[in-house]
Amino acid sequence: MPTIHALLTAINNYPQPGHQLDGCLNDMALFRDYLEAQCARAGLSFHPFTLTDEQATRTGLISGFEHFRAAKPGDTCLFYYAGHGSRCDAPEAFWHLSPSRMVESIVCWDSRLPGGRDLIDKELSYLIWQATQEKDIHFVAITDCCHSGSITRGFKERRVPEIGRAAAAAEYLGFEHYRPAGEGRFSPPRGRYVHLAAALDNQTAKEAHFQGAPRGVFTHCLLESLAGSNGQISYAELANRVNMRVRNIVREQSPQVDALPTEDKNRLFLSGALASGRKAFLIGFDNKLGWYADAGALHGITAGDGQSQTTFRLLEGGHEARAREVQAHRSIVTGMEGFDQKKQYAAELVELAQPPLRLAVAGGSDAEGIGALQRLLGQKASGFFALMPDAASADYLLHAAEGAYFLSRRFDEQPLFHRVHGYGESSATDFINKLERVANWLQLLRLSNPASSIGMEEMEIGLYRVTEPGNTDNDAPVEEVDWRSPALFEYIQKDGEWFQPAFQFRVKNTGQRRLWISLLYLSSNFGITNLLLPKQELGPGEEAWAADVFEGYPYRTLPLQVEDSYLENGIHEIDEYLKLIICTEEFDTNRFNQEGLPPDGALQPHRQVIFRRQLARKPDWVAREVHLQLRRPK
Repeated sequence: MPTIHALLTAINNYPQPGHQLDGCLNDMALFRDYLEAQCARAGLSFHPFTLTDEQATRTGLISGFEHFRAAKPGDTCLFYYAGHGSRCDAPEAFWHLSPSRMVESIVCWDSRLPGGRDLIDKELSYLIWQATQEKDIHFVAITDCCHSGSITRGFKERRVPEIGRAAAAAEYLGFEHYRPAGEGRFSPPRGRYVHLAAALDNQTAKEAHFQGAPRGVFTHCLLESLAGSNGQISYAELANRVNMRVRNIVREQSPQVDALPTEDKNRLFLSGALASGRKAFLIGFDNKLGWYADAGALHGITAGDGQSQTTFRLLEGGHEARAREVQAHRSIVTGMEGFDQKKQYAAELVELAQPPLRLAVAGGSDAEGIGALQRLLGQKASGFFALMPDAASADYLLHAAEGAYFLSRRFDEQPLFHRVHGYGESSATDFINKLERVANWLQLLRLSNPASSIGMEEMEIGLYRVTEPGNTDNDAPVEEVDWRSPALFEYIQKDGEWFQPAFQFRVKNTGQRRLWISLLYLSSNFGITNLLLPKQELGPGEEAWAADVFEGYPYRTLPLQVEDSYLENGIHEIDEYLKLIICTEEFDTNRFNQEGLPPDGALQPHRQVIFRRQLARKPDWVAREVHLQLRRPK
């Protein structure tokens, strides 16, 4: 029987005057009750270990991670913390890991006593790595404290004063396992985990009274959302639901979800199993905005006109809502009158005002195959593409030939991905799902906002080509290339061996306002990932580097690849893209992530792609595109 091993920690009664909290012990007790009941419903064994108040010293917390040693393959390990959080200046050795050059920390019961220390985010990262390395287990961290966004409540805040500068890097727990990252930098190891945090790393987490008892706003909303889903909910959807609930209670607190690898955000809460089905949009109510959907212009949503409108359909009941006003990262909708304003509703997109993919049937296609495909399209609405009456008005062609479906460009009959064999309903459904991935990819590639007020001078982009063959270290020698023009990356031969090209990517805020960024990689096989830079807030003068995690350590030198399957099809050059999205408000790009499609003739699994708010203004956004040309010799 799989087991949930839970280390549950909460601190109300800090020894320093003025540091006491009211709701942490309540939060932990209610969360434990939920876990116990959920395990009983799901047929799981529950193995808890609790640390409260004076038990939760720095030493006690570190020792508490020994609780996870008993975990066996298939088990889940959960660390929950409710208490104060803090932040301070980071040692120079860690500046490359945070644009703000700060570290976040858990404030242990004895942290502010003479000789006491916080538990720093890098140290927590090490503890999680230690608990998960070489183990097939699922690890979840939940932190209800201030500045918790990168720790891997009027309202009282779960924050204590900053402590100036943290201990020297060499004094960090587990430093002997930190890996040199060049130029005196070090990176702590990172295990596989999912982290739900109460707030961003520069925000405070709040306490309030619910039903007469003090509680953390985050944990209260988390348990509400879990209760409404019976636990069958992905971490990404859970975080979205909690975020909507929290923002209707307090402002300037934005719960977060982080995961390594990033696709683990799509796993079900506690089980670790991948959530099935299409990613749903969420429609919720905001006291100022009214009803809105959690996607906007930077996700390709348009309001449309009288003839064509963007329409969402609730997954339960089939009720429809239409986009009335599209903002950067959300869409105000109509048609939700009478619904419970305290709930969020999962929805699918059934009509897009401007579909990105215009299709027509290729001449000579088998009538049987095309007929089956058209019948299914009539039953299964898709907001991502439109069927045109003839090839002259389309961009891509649908083929049904020799018992298989495939897609090609209008003037080229080469299949764009592996053919789908058979003309039955399951084959047609599979083919349509693949078409939607192509449409998502094209929609993102074309994404732009020419009317944006965000000028080129506000963000400096650096694209660098590694010049030493085979060197993928962080301090590999590089040359800067012009990101505004297609940048060629060729395989290089040295001593009779061919080496993959590699690149680095940097973005710096050179303006006067804080901006949010995310970088998406669009592979030639229609895969999309935000793994390299999922979401980051940059203040004036701050910079961030794209990075991938390999064997638990981050690397900013990123290799590129033209796969053997392309060579086998006579393809030696491919085009891939980086899409940098910049916005004046926090936004999320997780919805873009999708696996690629194998090329025609390739049966083996295909790689995944590598690796303060001004209320008087509406959020603005802009997108920058970087074109990478990869060339590999025969």
